[in-house]
Amino acid sequence: MPKFITALLCLAPIAAGYPKWITEPNLLVYWLVMGTIAFVLYGMDKRRAVHRSWRIPEKSLHLFALLGGWSGALLGQQWFRHKTRKLSFQLWFWLMGVLQLAWTIDWAWFEGKIGQMAFNNVIS
Repeated sequence: MPKFITALLCLAPIAAGYPKWITEPNLLVYWLVMGTIAFVLYGMDKRRAVHRSWRIPEKSLHLFALLGGWSGALLGQQWFRHKTRKLSFQLWFWLMGVLQLAWTIDWAWFEGKIGQMAFNNVIS
């Protein structure tokens, strides 16, 4: 993936959440921390794969991506050239990215009302 496209995708959650980052900067810090953790996890998993030792479960990588670390996970994939070819992993990875971006847009622009309506419809 071209570096320019990777950079744009990584900045998408920041752009989507812009109105809230100003009033709630702690959430931006949370997003940066989760991204850093995801990036480090990809590096650790790649190293373990090379050395054929205990691996980080894919579910854990996806969880950190979903919980705010998707941009860091994308950077980790590109930087370490890790988990970029496995189709089933990539399908879940991009789904986590779309979900995180949708949540960020809902939270920043609609104050969580869309997600709340969807959640209420699922429960009832």
